[in-house]
Amino acid sequence: MSKLTFSELAKILRTYVSNNSAQPKIVLEIIKQIVDDKSQDLIEYNENTFKNYYSGKSRITRLANRISGHLDQTKFDSYLSKLDYGALTSISNSLKKYGIDDARPGTVSTVCAKELVKIIDDAAKRQNVSKSVGKTAKKTSSSSTQGLSDVDSSLSDKIEKRFRQLYGEESLADIYYSLIISYGLKNPINGQGMVSISNDRKFEYTDDSIKDYFLTNPLKMKTIPLLICTEKQDNPTNVYCCEITNYSDRGNWTHIQYKVIGQFSYQMFDENYAVFGVFNDPRSGWGENNRTHLAIMGNSLLQILRDLGD
Repeated sequence: MSKLTFSELAKILRTYVSNNSAQPKIVLEIIKQIVDDKSQDLIEYNENTFKNYYSGKSRITRLANRISGHLDQTKFDSYLSKLDYGALTSISNSLKKYGIDDARPGTVSTVCAKELVKIIDDAAKRQNVSKSVGKTAKKTSSSSTQGLSDVDSSLSDKIEKRFRQLYGEESLADIYYSLIISYGLKNPINGQGMVSISNDRKFEYTDDSIKDYFLTNPLKMKTIPLLICTEKQDNPTNVYCCEITNYSDRGNWTHIQYKVIGQFSYQMFDENYAVFGVFNDPRSGWGENNRTHLAIMGNSLLQILRDLGD
């Protein structure tokens, strides 16, 4: 079965939600109807952010983290069930294109409510990577993860020690990490390298609140770990875990110099997208690792490595 995204579901429902309003209002209405009446203040509506949720430019992880646990599936089911038969049939047909075959006019409101809850809960899990998620990923990729256990359980210690040594309490390494995918990336020389990212590719696949923080505090980029590798179609073998030694904006480009702390196999990274919080479309196999860009992940790389290495 294909995995339905929030953006895809919002587009399916757009004609029938909030009188086919502007994109941010469509998202707002969907979220209002799935969140229980006592928890509406958790939504924190922002027009630009909700527009990006609709288009798929931003993932809903931050929003999901706030509202997961405050969802009312029955409320959303009741809301959609009031639509006429023609609308329910149209929604049903759209969902079937994603392999959701149990979506029939008489059941589609319940199916949509269930799918929406799953989308939100899954996004919240990606925002708060837990040991249970890490261990599940470990079981599905035992051979590559075993290599990480042998080597990279100490890598998390090296990263933590390095960032505490450099930045002390100013380090944000327990909260965020950055990811650079760069086409044709050259191997580091003497453990060091440099990469330039065009500003239109900077902070792609990054939640708006995180993006705004690092745009306002660019030097904080140096206080979080960096994972860097070439695009998947370049057949990379390793992912390098680095510290940023210099970060500068010049014209339309951001230039980043880095020093390698350690590395692990690209296979392990490729097989554990959910653990790393990296976007990947299971239907097409296309994701962040296919596109040159810089992203900031709202996950602790230290904890991810420890979980996978347990």
